Amino acid sequence: MFKIILFVSFVNILNACTHTQSEKIDNIYQQIIPLIDAFELIADEKIPPALLKHSEAILIAEITKSGLLLGLETGNGILTIRKQQKWSNPILINMRNMSLGLQAGIEVQKLVVIFTDRNEAIQFAKGNSKMCFGFNVTIGPLTNEISTNTIFDKNVYAYTTGMGIFGGMSFKTASLTVDNAANRSLYGKIVSFDDIVNGNAKKSAIIISLQNTLKERTSE
Repeated sequence: MFKIILFVSFVNILNACTHTQSEKIDNIYQQIIPLIDAFELIADEKIPPALLKHSEAILIAEITKSGLLLGLETGNGILTIRKQQKWSNPILINMRNMSLGLQAGIEVQKLVVIFTDRNEAIQFAKGNSKMCFGFNVTIGPLTNEISTNTIFDKNVYAYTTGMGIFGGMSFKTASLTVDNAANRSLYGKIVSFDDIVNGNAKKSAIIISLQNTLKERTSE
């Protein structure tokens, strides 16, 4: 009898763990799908196709910003890096920023960051650099603002869209960290940044969909 009770308990625990893991993956998918949609929307409305063709890495994130004098920005997103004309599996990341300035309100934004330098993206993701708008991040030119002679000579260009109320200006420096727990749930095992970028992690349908979207948008 004791063995039966022990076995039943083990099965229940196993089922609970499986259910929890499934919920985590579903939550991650629910984060990724709107980010793909946001990328397509911003690409259609704002990002010059020529810049997309020059991209070496792309970050897509949702940022929630709130504050009164002291602002707090938090968010999560995906970073994917192009290597030999192929887009890597996405690295799930967290973003965090504290800002000081004249500001008030709450705002939710989708953010797309285009890196024309692959190493710059890697340094950001590994925490060796920070994004500072106006310093090493340039607000990207719009499609109707460029000509055939436009040279994209910056390493990082940013585009946003969003809704909400947020007045004023602030000095912003954003830090990125790799979300190891989320990546473990997405890929089903502990994976490093290099594992993901080098393709040593399994692909799912949502990852293939993201890669196909990026390939379509960035192909020569």
